[in-house]
Amino acid sequence: QREALQEVIQMLRDGQAGPMGAHMLVVTARGRKTGTPYSTPIGFMRQGDDALAVNRGGRANWYRNARATPEVELFIDGRDVTATCRHLDSEAEIAAAFEHYRQNAQGFERLFGVAPDASEQALLEARDAYCYVRFGDFVPR
Repeated sequence: QREALQEVIQMLRDGQAGPMGAHMLVVTARGRKTGTPYSTPIGFMRQGDDALAVNRGGRANWYRNARATPEVELFIDGRDVTATCRHLDSEAEIAAAFEHYRQNAQGFERLFGVAPDASEQALLEARDAYCYVRFGDFVPR
């Protein structure tokens, strides 16, 4: 699996990811136990100058590592930057991020497993299955 991820990372860096590349970034976070840097391609959505990302259940290593050490490196929009990863934990922040995805993401139903016009209960269940982060404070490297 790591080899496949490295191929995707290389495609993104080489500008060969096609339309998918506009919605993906590479996050490099330090391992929470070892301090070793690990790079992972993930989907994201722009919100102003920041990038939003989600992780189902908060179990992915990139998410847990970035949560432990929020200073990360990103490859985004064809450039390398350092950034701060902030876990969204207030009800208002999570609701706003989910609504931004619902209103703007073409792949909303595929990502969250529910239609954008589903019942309020179904939308709440989908929203609450994910953890949300905001990457910001970009500084070119």
